[in-house]
Amino acid sequence: MRDSVTQLPEINWHQIRGKAPSGSRRDGFEELGNQLMIYGCLVTWPSSTTFTTFGNPDGGREGRGELPGGAVWGWQAKYLFTLDDDALAQIDKSIRRVLTTEPTLERYYVLMPYNRPGGDTAKTKSAWTKWNEHVRRWETAAVSAGRAVTFEYIGETQLNECLLQPSQAGRLRYWFDLDVFSEDRLRQIAARAEADAGGRYSPALNVELPIRAVFDGLAHTPAFEHDIRNALATLRKARGIYGLSVPRERPDLFEPAIAMLNERLDGLEELVTEAARQARQPHGVLPDFTPAIEAMEAPSASVSDLLRQHCLKDRYYTDNAGSLYGQLAAIRSAVAELNELRAGRAWRGFEAAAILVTGTGGAGKTHLLCDLAKTRAANALPTIIALGEQFEHGPIEADLGRIIGFQNPASQLLTTFDAACQAVGEIGLIVIDGLNESADRQLWNKYLSSFLNDVAKYRHIRLVLSCRTEFLADTLSDILQARLPVFQHTGFEEVPRDAIRQFLDWYGIERPSFPMMDPEFTNPLFLKLLCTALMTSGKRRFPRTGIGTSWIYDSFLDAMDIRLSAEERCDYDRTSELVRRAVEQIAAAMHAQGRRLLRADVDRITSALLPDRKWSQSLLNGLLKEAVLANLSIDGTEYIRFGYERLGDIALAKLIAADGLDGAKAEVSRLAERWFTNAGVLQALAAVLPEVFGVELIDILQISTAEYHPDAHADFLLSLGWRKLEAVSESFSVTEDRVV
Repeated sequence: MRDSVTQLPEINWHQIRGKAPSGSRRDGFEELGNQLMIYGCLVTWPSSTTFTTFGNPDGGREGRGELPGGAVWGWQAKYLFTLDDDALAQIDKSIRRVLTTEPTLERYYVLMPYNRPGGDTAKTKSAWTKWNEHVRRWETAAVSAGRAVTFEYIGETQLNECLLQPSQAGRLRYWFDLDVFSEDRLRQIAARAEADAGGRYSPALNVELPIRAVFDGLAHTPAFEHDIRNALATLRKARGIYGLSVPRERPDLFEPAIAMLNERLDGLEELVTEAARQARQPHGVLPDFTPAIEAMEAPSASVSDLLRQHCLKDRYYTDNAGSLYGQLAAIRSAVAELNELRAGRAWRGFEAAAILVTGTGGAGKTHLLCDLAKTRAANALPTIIALGEQFEHGPIEADLGRIIGFQNPASQLLTTFDAACQAVGEIGLIVIDGLNESADRQLWNKYLSSFLNDVAKYRHIRLVLSCRTEFLADTLSDILQARLPVFQHTGFEEVPRDAIRQFLDWYGIERPSFPMMDPEFTNPLFLKLLCTALMTSGKRRFPRTGIGTSWIYDSFLDAMDIRLSAEERCDYDRTSELVRRAVEQIAAAMHAQGRRLLRADVDRITSALLPDRKWSQSLLNGLLKEAVLANLSIDGTEYIRFGYERLGDIALAKLIAADGLDGAKAEVSRLAERWFTNAGVLQALAAVLPEVFGVELIDILQISTAEYHPDAHADFLLSLGWRKLEAVSESFSVTEDRVV
């Protein structure tokens, strides 16, 4: 059902396209009326109805539908913008004629692009009153002609609502030059975003993640309602078909206690039932279960105490007492499920008008949101998606309209999209992925506040934004962040085992015999690149000695060279290993200057390696796109750092090791003086040094066997999972004993 308070896109009936050969708008309106009567949703026709349309003279009807039983429903279109006496006279003439030409007429529709006023005054009758008076005359005339005919008026509102249905998008565009959001159009928008995302979205390799639940709550989907109804069913099942059992022992105590518990359960059930009713409403309000759940604690505990005091025999409950004990356990479980639902992402997102998804580089935000848009579009759920990098100047509506190819004025975008959402009875999502990737991040602070205000005015629209965690402070002000409920995307951290298995199976890689416990393996992009590197090299298993630090580093860079050397990307000879050389040179510069470099300095390094390229094919753009490198803005100055902190740490560690053992010893001593600042590279060195030199970091630091160094020994233990088997030094057993 349409929401009457929402403004619809303006359909100007005065500007309807004329129809050849006359070119008159009257003929155009009559033709559109025929199309909407037959192919639109103005009338629900019985199946097997046959249709006929007429030219001039039309015999009192533009067209007719003959029902299977022989009855006829006819219609007449009048291109008039007032229902005065002249207009009614024209309709009178048509009806007198149709009563002659259609002997089996049962219904007669009059179509006008005009809503009848209904306010009578002492001196004048309204169009509504005049219409009803004429209907009585026409009905009398029909009876005199030997039949009963129903006369119905179809005005501007009904015509507009019909035209705004997704199935009528083509007619709306043709007759009024208005842009609309049809199902095909929304699928095209999702497909374009998928193409623009490139390697960041792999639809064939999709892992279902718990964070997806937030979008069900935000969009008030049937899935969210289903979750609530499942919880309700669990609660009802816990009580049993016949209610709570009453033990034979001490009914005088049990009956009032159980009655109180039943009363509290009834109250909780009513709230959950109300939540299910609200779940699909555009502006639904979910009830608060907290007081009802807390109110159950005392009567539930009272019944449990009575069971222990009067029914526990030889550590067992029997008969009705056993049934009641099981019911209490089931009730506690059902209440726990309700608490989990209430605290979950979907519930948190339900009443929001906009949300913000954050996450580190490579966590899979773009994949998540592109897959959301593609899945929703495939299921006819209205969704618009655009990538943040495509926003240029603002305002947001103007940029968004340009990105998706919206042909109407930008001010009509939200109104038109809301109408499309109403037409299918669903909440639509506008998704903007990667706010931090826009050329001018300040446009969000300038325009987002007003855009949030505009979105909040529409009952059927919700907004989804995403931003890399590292750039959040530089992209959105504290005030804007406070307006947006934040949901963190943690990659595969919540489903690591399932995700890793799915990736390995999809790429046809054998599951390793060693545990893949390092946090990097829960980063979707990192895991994907490692699998791609193996597959590209023709391997189907990880090294038998495990994944050493050098292996991960080399495989990662090899995979990136494979991706970026492609013709459609940076287009260079893969054997030139530009990614590896760029990473090494950037790491060397960072080793001398700090963990970040001026963007201009990095641009010089990458441009020297791959000169004379436009930005879209530049090496720096490719490294940024693949999150090998990342932007960092501090007080308006642009810096570059490694997108994967681990990659930068390993690159620096290998650079230090390349200077020889003596040089490594001196550098390790210097880094250890500020352990917290250099923790990442020291952790990498704990694995690299045994692989390169066969010595432990602890030994280079000359930590005595009697001393326990929490950082150094913790790094030693962590490094064991990163080493090749042969990289365990001769001093391993001594070091192990020291740690233990």
